[in-house]
Amino acid sequence: MKPLITKGLLLHRNFVSAENALRSLVLACGGDQVIALVGCTRAGKSTIFKRLVQEVTRSTVDHAKGTLPLIQLNIETSQDGRISPKYLTLQMLKALGHAKYIHYGEMDEANHYIPSRGFDESSMRLALNSALNHRQTRFAFVDEAHHLTHTKSAQLRANVLQSIKCLCAVDRTLVLVGGYELAYRGMFDSAHFAGRLHVMDLPPYEDTSEDMDVWVEISKRMGRHLPLANPKLLVNEAEWLRHATNGSVGLLEKLLFDCKVKSQTTSSRIDRKMLLAHAPSASENAVIRKDIDLGKEALTRFAVIKPLLHQAPTRKGRRPFQQKPTRRPLGLEEA
Repeated sequence: MKPLITKGLLLHRNFVSAENALRSLVLACGGDQVIALVGCTRAGKSTIFKRLVQEVTRSTVDHAKGTLPLIQLNIETSQDGRISPKYLTLQMLKALGHAKYIHYGEMDEANHYIPSRGFDESSMRLALNSALNHRQTRFAFVDEAHHLTHTKSAQLRANVLQSIKCLCAVDRTLVLVGGYELAYRGMFDSAHFAGRLHVMDLPPYEDTSEDMDVWVEISKRMGRHLPLANPKLLVNEAEWLRHATNGSVGLLEKLLFDCKVKSQTTSSRIDRKMLLAHAPSASENAVIRKDIDLGKEALTRFAVIKPLLHQAPTRKGRRPFQQKPTRRPLGLEEA
């Protein structure tokens, strides 16, 4: 995704730590492993996914003709916001370039012969296993994997798990990237994943001294590219901005981008009033916070790999970005 504020990708502590940990684990795996990266909305998970897919693709560029060492899927729901095992299997077959299924549903479908038989679930699963072996696929990357939990029932969810478990084999690694729903909606409640699962968290920035030091630096870096009424506006309001965005750098970027567009259309500078006007609503904030809390609670059931974080030195006394007690804080109640 193209950066909305900065000229290039804004590399911050949690992003870099999670990306380095995921890369090291994926490249070290010989197969038969399931690696999951989870995090809150707009944390940067898909960006890490794309960067890692590019890196692994470059490392397998010398593969034999006809083989496909890596496949990638972006999971989309098929009906009523849900996913079906048959739809998922079809997407995997198309990703593998299976001759029978690759043109199905495409704009040029009418130009190709598509057999009427072989579209039942059992036949498609047999074709999928055969294609994975023929293509000698070593890595399967799945983005937006939390959509896999969107099923009508627990039984259907079990069927979805059955569909994707073939992506994890003795010589094949499955990499799942998605929201916290992966953890708290039962995606990992499978005996097939037991003993194979490695979970990593791309967390938001919380209300701790170390996290706030990093958050202030992120705010400063974004502020350099914005027409601020006060050069220290984002530093002064850093604590409120972290609360308003639940510590998600992507949500902060969206808020500031909306302010930037508003300032350009009105020929004005960004001030406290404009920040407040473009902040997420209280209900939206609560939904995101609940997702984070449920995810954190669910992750306690797994042996989560914690990336090494650079710890900023603890500051004594009042934080440099804290508002003075006499100053009226910027809050949601002013909306």
